[in-house]
Amino acid sequence: MEIGVIKTLLVLILAFILCPETTLANQNTGKKEKVLLISSYSPLKEGGINIISSFEKTLKDKTDVSISIEYMDSESSPNFKTWAIWMKQLFKAYQEPPSAVVLLGNEAWSVYRKVCIPEWHTIPVILGNVKPIFIDYEKLAQTDSITNITQFPKMETTFDNSQVTGYFYNDFIKENLQLIKKLQPEVRYVAFYYDNRYSLRYFSDYLCSLFDEIDSLDVCFLSGDKLSTTQLIDSISNMDSRHALLSAGWYTDVNHYPHAYTMLHNELSRSKSHVLYQVRDQDFSSLNFLGGYFILGKNLGNDIANLTYDVLTKGIKNSPSFQMTPSLPQYHINYPTLQYYGINPKNLPPNTIFYNEAPSLIKEYPMEVFLFVMVIVLMSILFIVILHFRKRKEEQYKIANQRMMRLLKAMPDMAFIFDSSLKITDIINPQENVLLGLDWQEMIGKSLQDAIAPIEAFKEAASIITKNLIRTKDTKQVFSFDYQVKIDDNIHYGRARTVPFNKDNVIYFCHDVTIHVEAERKVLKLQTFLQSVIDNLPIGLSVKDMSNEFRYLFYNDKACEFYGDTNSSDLLGKNDFEVHDPEAALFRQEDIMTSNSKTPLSFERIITDKETKQPCKWGIITKSRLLNNDGSSYIISVIVDTTEIRKKELELENTRKELSIALDAGSLSAWMYDVKKQWFSSLYKESVTGNGFSLDHCMEFIHPDDVDKYREFIRQLSCGEKEKQRQVFRFMRNGSYNFYETYAMIIRSGKTGEVKRVVGTEKDISEEIRKQKEQEENKFKLEFAFDAAQIIPWEYNISTNIFSSPNPAVFEYTDVSLDKYLTYMNQEDMHLLRDGIKDLISGDIKSMDIQVRVAFPGKEMRWYEIHGLVFERDKEGKVCRIIGVRWDITDLKMTDELIELRNKAEESNRLKSAFLANMSHEIRTPLNAIVGFSNLIIETDDRSEIEEYSHIIEANNELLLQLINDILDLSKIEAGQLEFNYSDVNVSTIFYDLEQIYKYRIKKGVSLETDLPEQSCIIYSEKNRLTQVISNFLSNASKFTTSGSIRMGYSYTADSLRFYVQDTGKGISPENIPFVFNRFAKFDSFVQGTGLGLSICESIIHHLGGEIGVDSELNKGSLFWFTLPCKTKPSRPATTVKDQKAEIKISTKDKVANRQYTLMVAEDNNDNYLSLLHILKKDYQIIRASNGKDAVRLYHETHPDLILMDIKLPLMNGLEATKEIRKHDLNIPIVALTAYTFDNNRKQALNAGCTDFLAKPVNKKQLKELLKALL
Repeated sequence: MEIGVIKTLLVLILAFILCPETTLANQNTGKKEKVLLISSYSPLKEGGINIISSFEKTLKDKTDVSISIEYMDSESSPNFKTWAIWMKQLFKAYQEPPSAVVLLGNEAWSVYRKVCIPEWHTIPVILGNVKPIFIDYEKLAQTDSITNITQFPKMETTFDNSQVTGYFYNDFIKENLQLIKKLQPEVRYVAFYYDNRYSLRYFSDYLCSLFDEIDSLDVCFLSGDKLSTTQLIDSISNMDSRHALLSAGWYTDVNHYPHAYTMLHNELSRSKSHVLYQVRDQDFSSLNFLGGYFILGKNLGNDIANLTYDVLTKGIKNSPSFQMTPSLPQYHINYPTLQYYGINPKNLPPNTIFYNEAPSLIKEYPMEVFLFVMVIVLMSILFIVILHFRKRKEEQYKIANQRMMRLLKAMPDMAFIFDSSLKITDIINPQENVLLGLDWQEMIGKSLQDAIAPIEAFKEAASIITKNLIRTKDTKQVFSFDYQVKIDDNIHYGRARTVPFNKDNVIYFCHDVTIHVEAERKVLKLQTFLQSVIDNLPIGLSVKDMSNEFRYLFYNDKACEFYGDTNSSDLLGKNDFEVHDPEAALFRQEDIMTSNSKTPLSFERIITDKETKQPCKWGIITKSRLLNNDGSSYIISVIVDTTEIRKKELELENTRKELSIALDAGSLSAWMYDVKKQWFSSLYKESVTGNGFSLDHCMEFIHPDDVDKYREFIRQLSCGEKEKQRQVFRFMRNGSYNFYETYAMIIRSGKTGEVKRVVGTEKDISEEIRKQKEQEENKFKLEFAFDAAQIIPWEYNISTNIFSSPNPAVFEYTDVSLDKYLTYMNQEDMHLLRDGIKDLISGDIKSMDIQVRVAFPGKEMRWYEIHGLVFERDKEGKVCRIIGVRWDITDLKMTDELIELRNKAEESNRLKSAFLANMSHEIRTPLNAIVGFSNLIIETDDRSEIEEYSHIIEANNELLLQLINDILDLSKIEAGQLEFNYSDVNVSTIFYDLEQIYKYRIKKGVSLETDLPEQSCIIYSEKNRLTQVISNFLSNASKFTTSGSIRMGYSYTADSLRFYVQDTGKGISPENIPFVFNRFAKFDSFVQGTGLGLSICESIIHHLGGEIGVDSELNKGSLFWFTLPCKTKPSRPATTVKDQKAEIKISTKDKVANRQYTLMVAEDNNDNYLSLLHILKKDYQIIRASNGKDAVRLYHETHPDLILMDIKLPLMNGLEATKEIRKHDLNIPIVALTAYTFDNNRKQALNAGCTDFLAKPVNKKQLKELLKALL
């Protein structure tokens, strides 16, 4: 026993010695790896404590990894949602993810894989204490298709490419059944009980199949999802001797009773009627279990620890994959239980491991048995020689007693030896300072009370000593105590202990400690004095023990007062974190910095008011490190309250700011002149005298005319002739002389009274002087201007109703009444003066500004501008006098008209410049594409690329043509030459025509709809312009609508028609709507267009007397509309497109099927002819006429089916040639081709006999459609 204790102490001592080095090693190696172990069960169930303790021990033997253990305790709450909540809270708690996660039990893996957060997906997972199959507890209740445990998926199928490995184990049920049959052949039934963590129905069939393999052995299921613990006990008690029990765990029952396991085993221990076997390692401390065939929990923990070590050191990819745990199962038997049931141990298999086995006497005490035998052998020998040795033994006892007495005498303490009756038998090392005058020899043989009777003061101490002697005698224990004896004014202190000796004897050791006590009291007194001194220091002082986590040792009242702490005793023995100081982290950082510094460090302290959150106290704390001789170290902190200083600084800063504001407000700079040193220095901003310049040097900056004046100015102040002065001087600044107003005063010495310094300010007043001169000049100019401009002052007296003027020589008819003065005014203007004066008197206006026409007798009518305002009020506040001026503005009126005409001309030029700049950009854009892709066509032979480039060139041709047409229309509008040919217009016909054109232009997936009245109407308006506006609306809708519909139509209003085009396109943003009708307004640079169409539309509608507008919502569509005031009259029902086509005049020539038509092209330009030839040669036979005369001649010779006639032809122009041909043939289609696109050109062509009109450049598609219609 003593050897074991010694070994334990040695281990603890070694651990204590080595612990700091280990900790240091861990710190030197960097950050520890952390392993998080999550157990599905509580630490006392499922043998989890064996697995976990073995895991910890094995892993810590291999590495210094940090292990955290969490218990999910799935038995107490078998609910997946509860587990998931617990697991999510666990993830939140571990802000720093571990290096690896170890999961014990299927339940933990089931919930971990479900709720694992993304940050943990890369953490390797090691599974342990799991089955080879996976049970999804979340869907267990809904799983009806699985009826046998073998139908569950394999565990490794649930890893989903995660970093998972581990070891599984099997329940060796068959081997345990064979064990039951071998140990108890009489057993016919095995009661298999299991709790309600999941339904027994999943593995009942599997168990039955195992029982079928064992002859004459049937199973009886006792399931926890049907039975309570009480019902289970009743069921077991009702079983006969043919039954045995096989346990797979009973930790919760149908009632979810949390102590089901304890309750069951308490009852089983009272009545051991049936042998209880186990399929897993449970608790062998309970004698209820006989045992079974399984793998020990500590072996499972050891296997998992080795696998975890491999994962941490080699990585999960280089570690063993998921497989059966390496440890092998064995037979484990509780030996007392085996004996209790009378089972023969010989029936057990070899290598069975027994628990709680009572070992044989020799096995348990081999040494004692050996000694006992030796004693018996030697007893006879000892008995023979006992008499011989007895005497010798007595001598040895005497020697030993003498040795003990010498030992006692050698001790510093005085010793009293008491017998069993507590009488003194001996006194060793008698000491006078303990005996206090008593004779120690007289005390022998007496009790202590009798021995100290002579000294009355000793009685109280004797009572304490006697009490401890009795305690030691009764308990055989050692007691230490103190006592004191007061004799006269002296107090003697003793320290004693009572020790048992030789059965009932007691030794009383004592020694005088008076000197030590008095020394301790002096130290305490000094410490109290020191604390008092510290508390009364005018500064705050505190001391922290660095070796005790920076806890406070001292904390004086001044420190409490500064920080607002109520009691320093609340802080002593605690650190800043333990007193919940919000600045604890900052204080700890300062302490650490101080501990690492060889010099004191100072820090600022700012205390804020709890209510206002504003600073209320300031201080400077100085911290220094104190090292003691014994190796201890302390932080000494001294806090000085600088609140008053800080407040003074703030007040000074505020004063300085206020002074700065005042100086800035006055545009002042301040300077000081040292009379003794005779130099200047700037006090605020840069003064003109400079900083550090002498008086002579400053003379270089002063205007030559002011040098003597400035020297005298400084001299008078320096010698004290004047206390203060104000002068204006000119100083050189930025290359020119400026005027500075200088104000200076002297500062005298408080001792001698002599002038020490001159302090002054200076202000640049150059601007004020300049303005003063300007005012004088302006006054002169104003008086001159008044005279030159005939501006005449006047005044009106309210009480006398009389007009007068300070300059009656120029004010006609002065001293006239208001009514008389009004007779000279134009009748339309009389009310302006009368109402103006009335409003001034009432206070409705502050000033009167009117323009009136006045014709004085004998003079012509002239324009006057009259200004007036209230000049004087009476005591009651009523207006009594009005003053003003009268200005002849007749010439100015004429000038304003000229200026307005000039401004209009300048604006027109500006608009033309802007227009040309925009046109240059807009024209170059399509031209760039036309030229660029024309060059690319030449360089490529790829037919698909040529076709693509051709389409691009054609699209830009159309864009350029449209731009030119828009420019021409815009030019006509600007010049006021846009022709409007009014006629009766069938409105519905316009929409039918446009429908036929645009139904082929809209994008795929977009429908074109018309909304027209049942009865069409005819209005008197300009058909072409109406068509142009609606067509422009439709063109825009087609560009920006990719799905949905485009709807157009018109409707009647009271006195107008409302036309509209509505689409479901991309719409217009609210900020762009105001600019829709501006020129060149384009809100999508990726859609082709000139940006002029809507501006032209607005001009056309305004010219027609209507209104135009747009309603739009972004990404939903737009509604463009305009209204025209007109009188409508109903017409016959609108003709259809088919009817309209019948009205087109076409050639009456018979059209023979499959005949190739002959076209004559009258064109003098070769390039234009070749262009038409390439367009038409595949479908038509082409004849060329290069001038007008050839056209007439070839017509008569070839009789073509259609003529394309250029208007500007040599020898005879196209119109003359058309007229000649029409003399002979009124039916042949003649199409005019010309670059002239104005309406009068179209009219001239149609009047000459042309069937239709095409503008150059010719649109290929448009030309072919027209030819097809005419032929």
